[in-house]
Amino acid sequence: MATFKAIRIDKADKGTTAALTQFDDAELMDGDVTVAVEWSTLNYKDGLALTGKAPVVRRFPMIAGIDFAGTVVSSGSPDFQPGDAVVLNGWGVGEVHWGGLAELARVPAKWLIPLPPAFTPRQAMGIGTAGATTSLRLGRHGEAFVSYYLNRYRFPRYRLLELGVTPNVARNTAMVGVTLQAGSVLR
Repeated sequence: MATFKAIRIDKADKGTTAALTQFDDAELMDGDVTVAVEWSTLNYKDGLALTGKAPVVRRFPMIAGIDFAGTVVSSGSPDFQPGDAVVLNGWGVGEVHWGGLAELARVPAKWLIPLPPAFTPRQAMGIGTAGATTSLRLGRHGEAFVSYYLNRYRFPRYRLLELGVTPNVARNTAMVGVTLQAGSVLR
């Protein structure tokens, strides 16, 4: 059995507590794929969960983190093999299923997305859940958003201006403008 560290959230008399805690891998939640988490993000929803400012966590104890990117360690799914790079966001991770602010995570295979070879786990989490959602919401202009972020110097014709993000990016379109070299602003 291996041990791993994670940020654990517990219910307390007045709100919640959060602490870096040692776990045994036998304690991982159900799922058919175990991932060595390499990168995660700390976003608005995680902040609410860690501080107890909003009822984000619906099951205690909880490992925080609504997303992660890493490498498959073991898999009972034909879709993923040890060594595969994967990314996950959503699915109640960090709310009802242990999340990505950990060294290990176990989740159902259907929740995972193979990480495209053009991205490293660090780059995927640099964009993060909010950035990926924003990219999707920008439609064809989302490619410019990702290209700028990952290749600032290789794609100098794009300049990104982040105006702000609402707490629920999935519900509200993130306010990101992509300024093209021609000077037009897309919103």
